Amino acid sequence: MLTDHFTTAMFTSMSAPLSKNKTTKYRSPHYAFNYCVWLLGRRDYSQKELRDKMKRKEVSQQEIESTIEKLNTYKYLKNENELAQQWVKALSARGKGPYFIQQSLKKMGLPTPAVSDEAEKEALLKALNSKRIDPEVLVKYDPKKAAEISKAKRYIMSRGFNLQRAQQLLKDEFGS
Repeated sequence: MLTDHFTTAMFTSMSAPLSKNKTTKYRSPHYAFNYCVWLLGRRDYSQKELRDKMKRKEVSQQEIESTIEKLNTYKYLKNENELAQQWVKALSARGKGPYFIQQSLKKMGLPTPAVSDEAEKEALLKALNSKRIDPEVLVKYDPKKAAEISKAKRYIMSRGFNLQRAQQLLKDEFGS
């Protein structure tokens, strides 16, 4: 009979309704700070990204601000301009265009640096070469290559380049 009492006690305690309110859940006073340090150990985040992540974890606004201040005091957060340059370099290396990069930085809450024509042209040529697309296809229209032209246009736009801007840069490079 001892086992019956044990199982009954076990199931009655398990069947008690759990609280739906997540804010009543016990958290350590340093939960937000520890969470941010854990995130920053994986990669660099902007202040906006950390705030958004803490909001999703239902951390209070006061605790979010004190955590960000504490992270800045300990110099765990990178300078936003430095972080933006790091992301520009990483996304450019992956063949992303200037519009894709600007949107990504905007979503992260980072400043968007101006892109030079030369850097944009270099990224465009790198992206086209990675798919073995002849850049002259976009400059000189040939009805026989209509399928290749439309493929190249779709690819350029999917990588974050403005089609008209890309055609103008290629026209300057390869002539008309």
